[in-house]
Amino acid sequence: MIEGVEITPLQFEYMESGREFDLLLSKFKGLKKFECLNFTTTHPQEIHSWRVYADLTKLMICFIGTIKLVLFDGRRDSETFGELTEAMVGEHQLQVFSIPNDVYHGWKCLSDRTAWVMQAYSKTNPKAGRLPFNTDLIPYCW
Repeated sequence: MIEGVEITPLQFEYMESGREFDLLLSKFKGLKKFECLNFTTTHPQEIHSWRVYADLTKLMICFIGTIKLVLFDGRRDSETFGELTEAMVGEHQLQVFSIPNDVYHGWKCLSDRTAWVMQAYSKTNPKAGRLPFNTDLIPYCW
């Protein structure tokens, strides 16, 4: 696992009308204050290409559909520099990923319906570095 990445499983509460889960943002390190929620959709078999943030920790959860989340440690001073991590994430196994600064991340929708991903930031308008999904800078083939 990449240094600094935290994975927190979420528990559903089941009831007659359906199910729900709570996400307590205050319990996550690196998210000092909550300023922005972003909801992103990714269509089946599409790739949400690489993003990286230099100055914030990001929380993310796929709550509809299923994605393959891939992380790449681009931090030269990290013990896990250059490592990749893959995880299958989605509505049947809800997990919150806490992704530290300078860790690249991207995902591919594996479900047969559009995946919905929620991302929480500690800044209102974070600036992302972006790379195409097929960049030579990250040793990964989707």
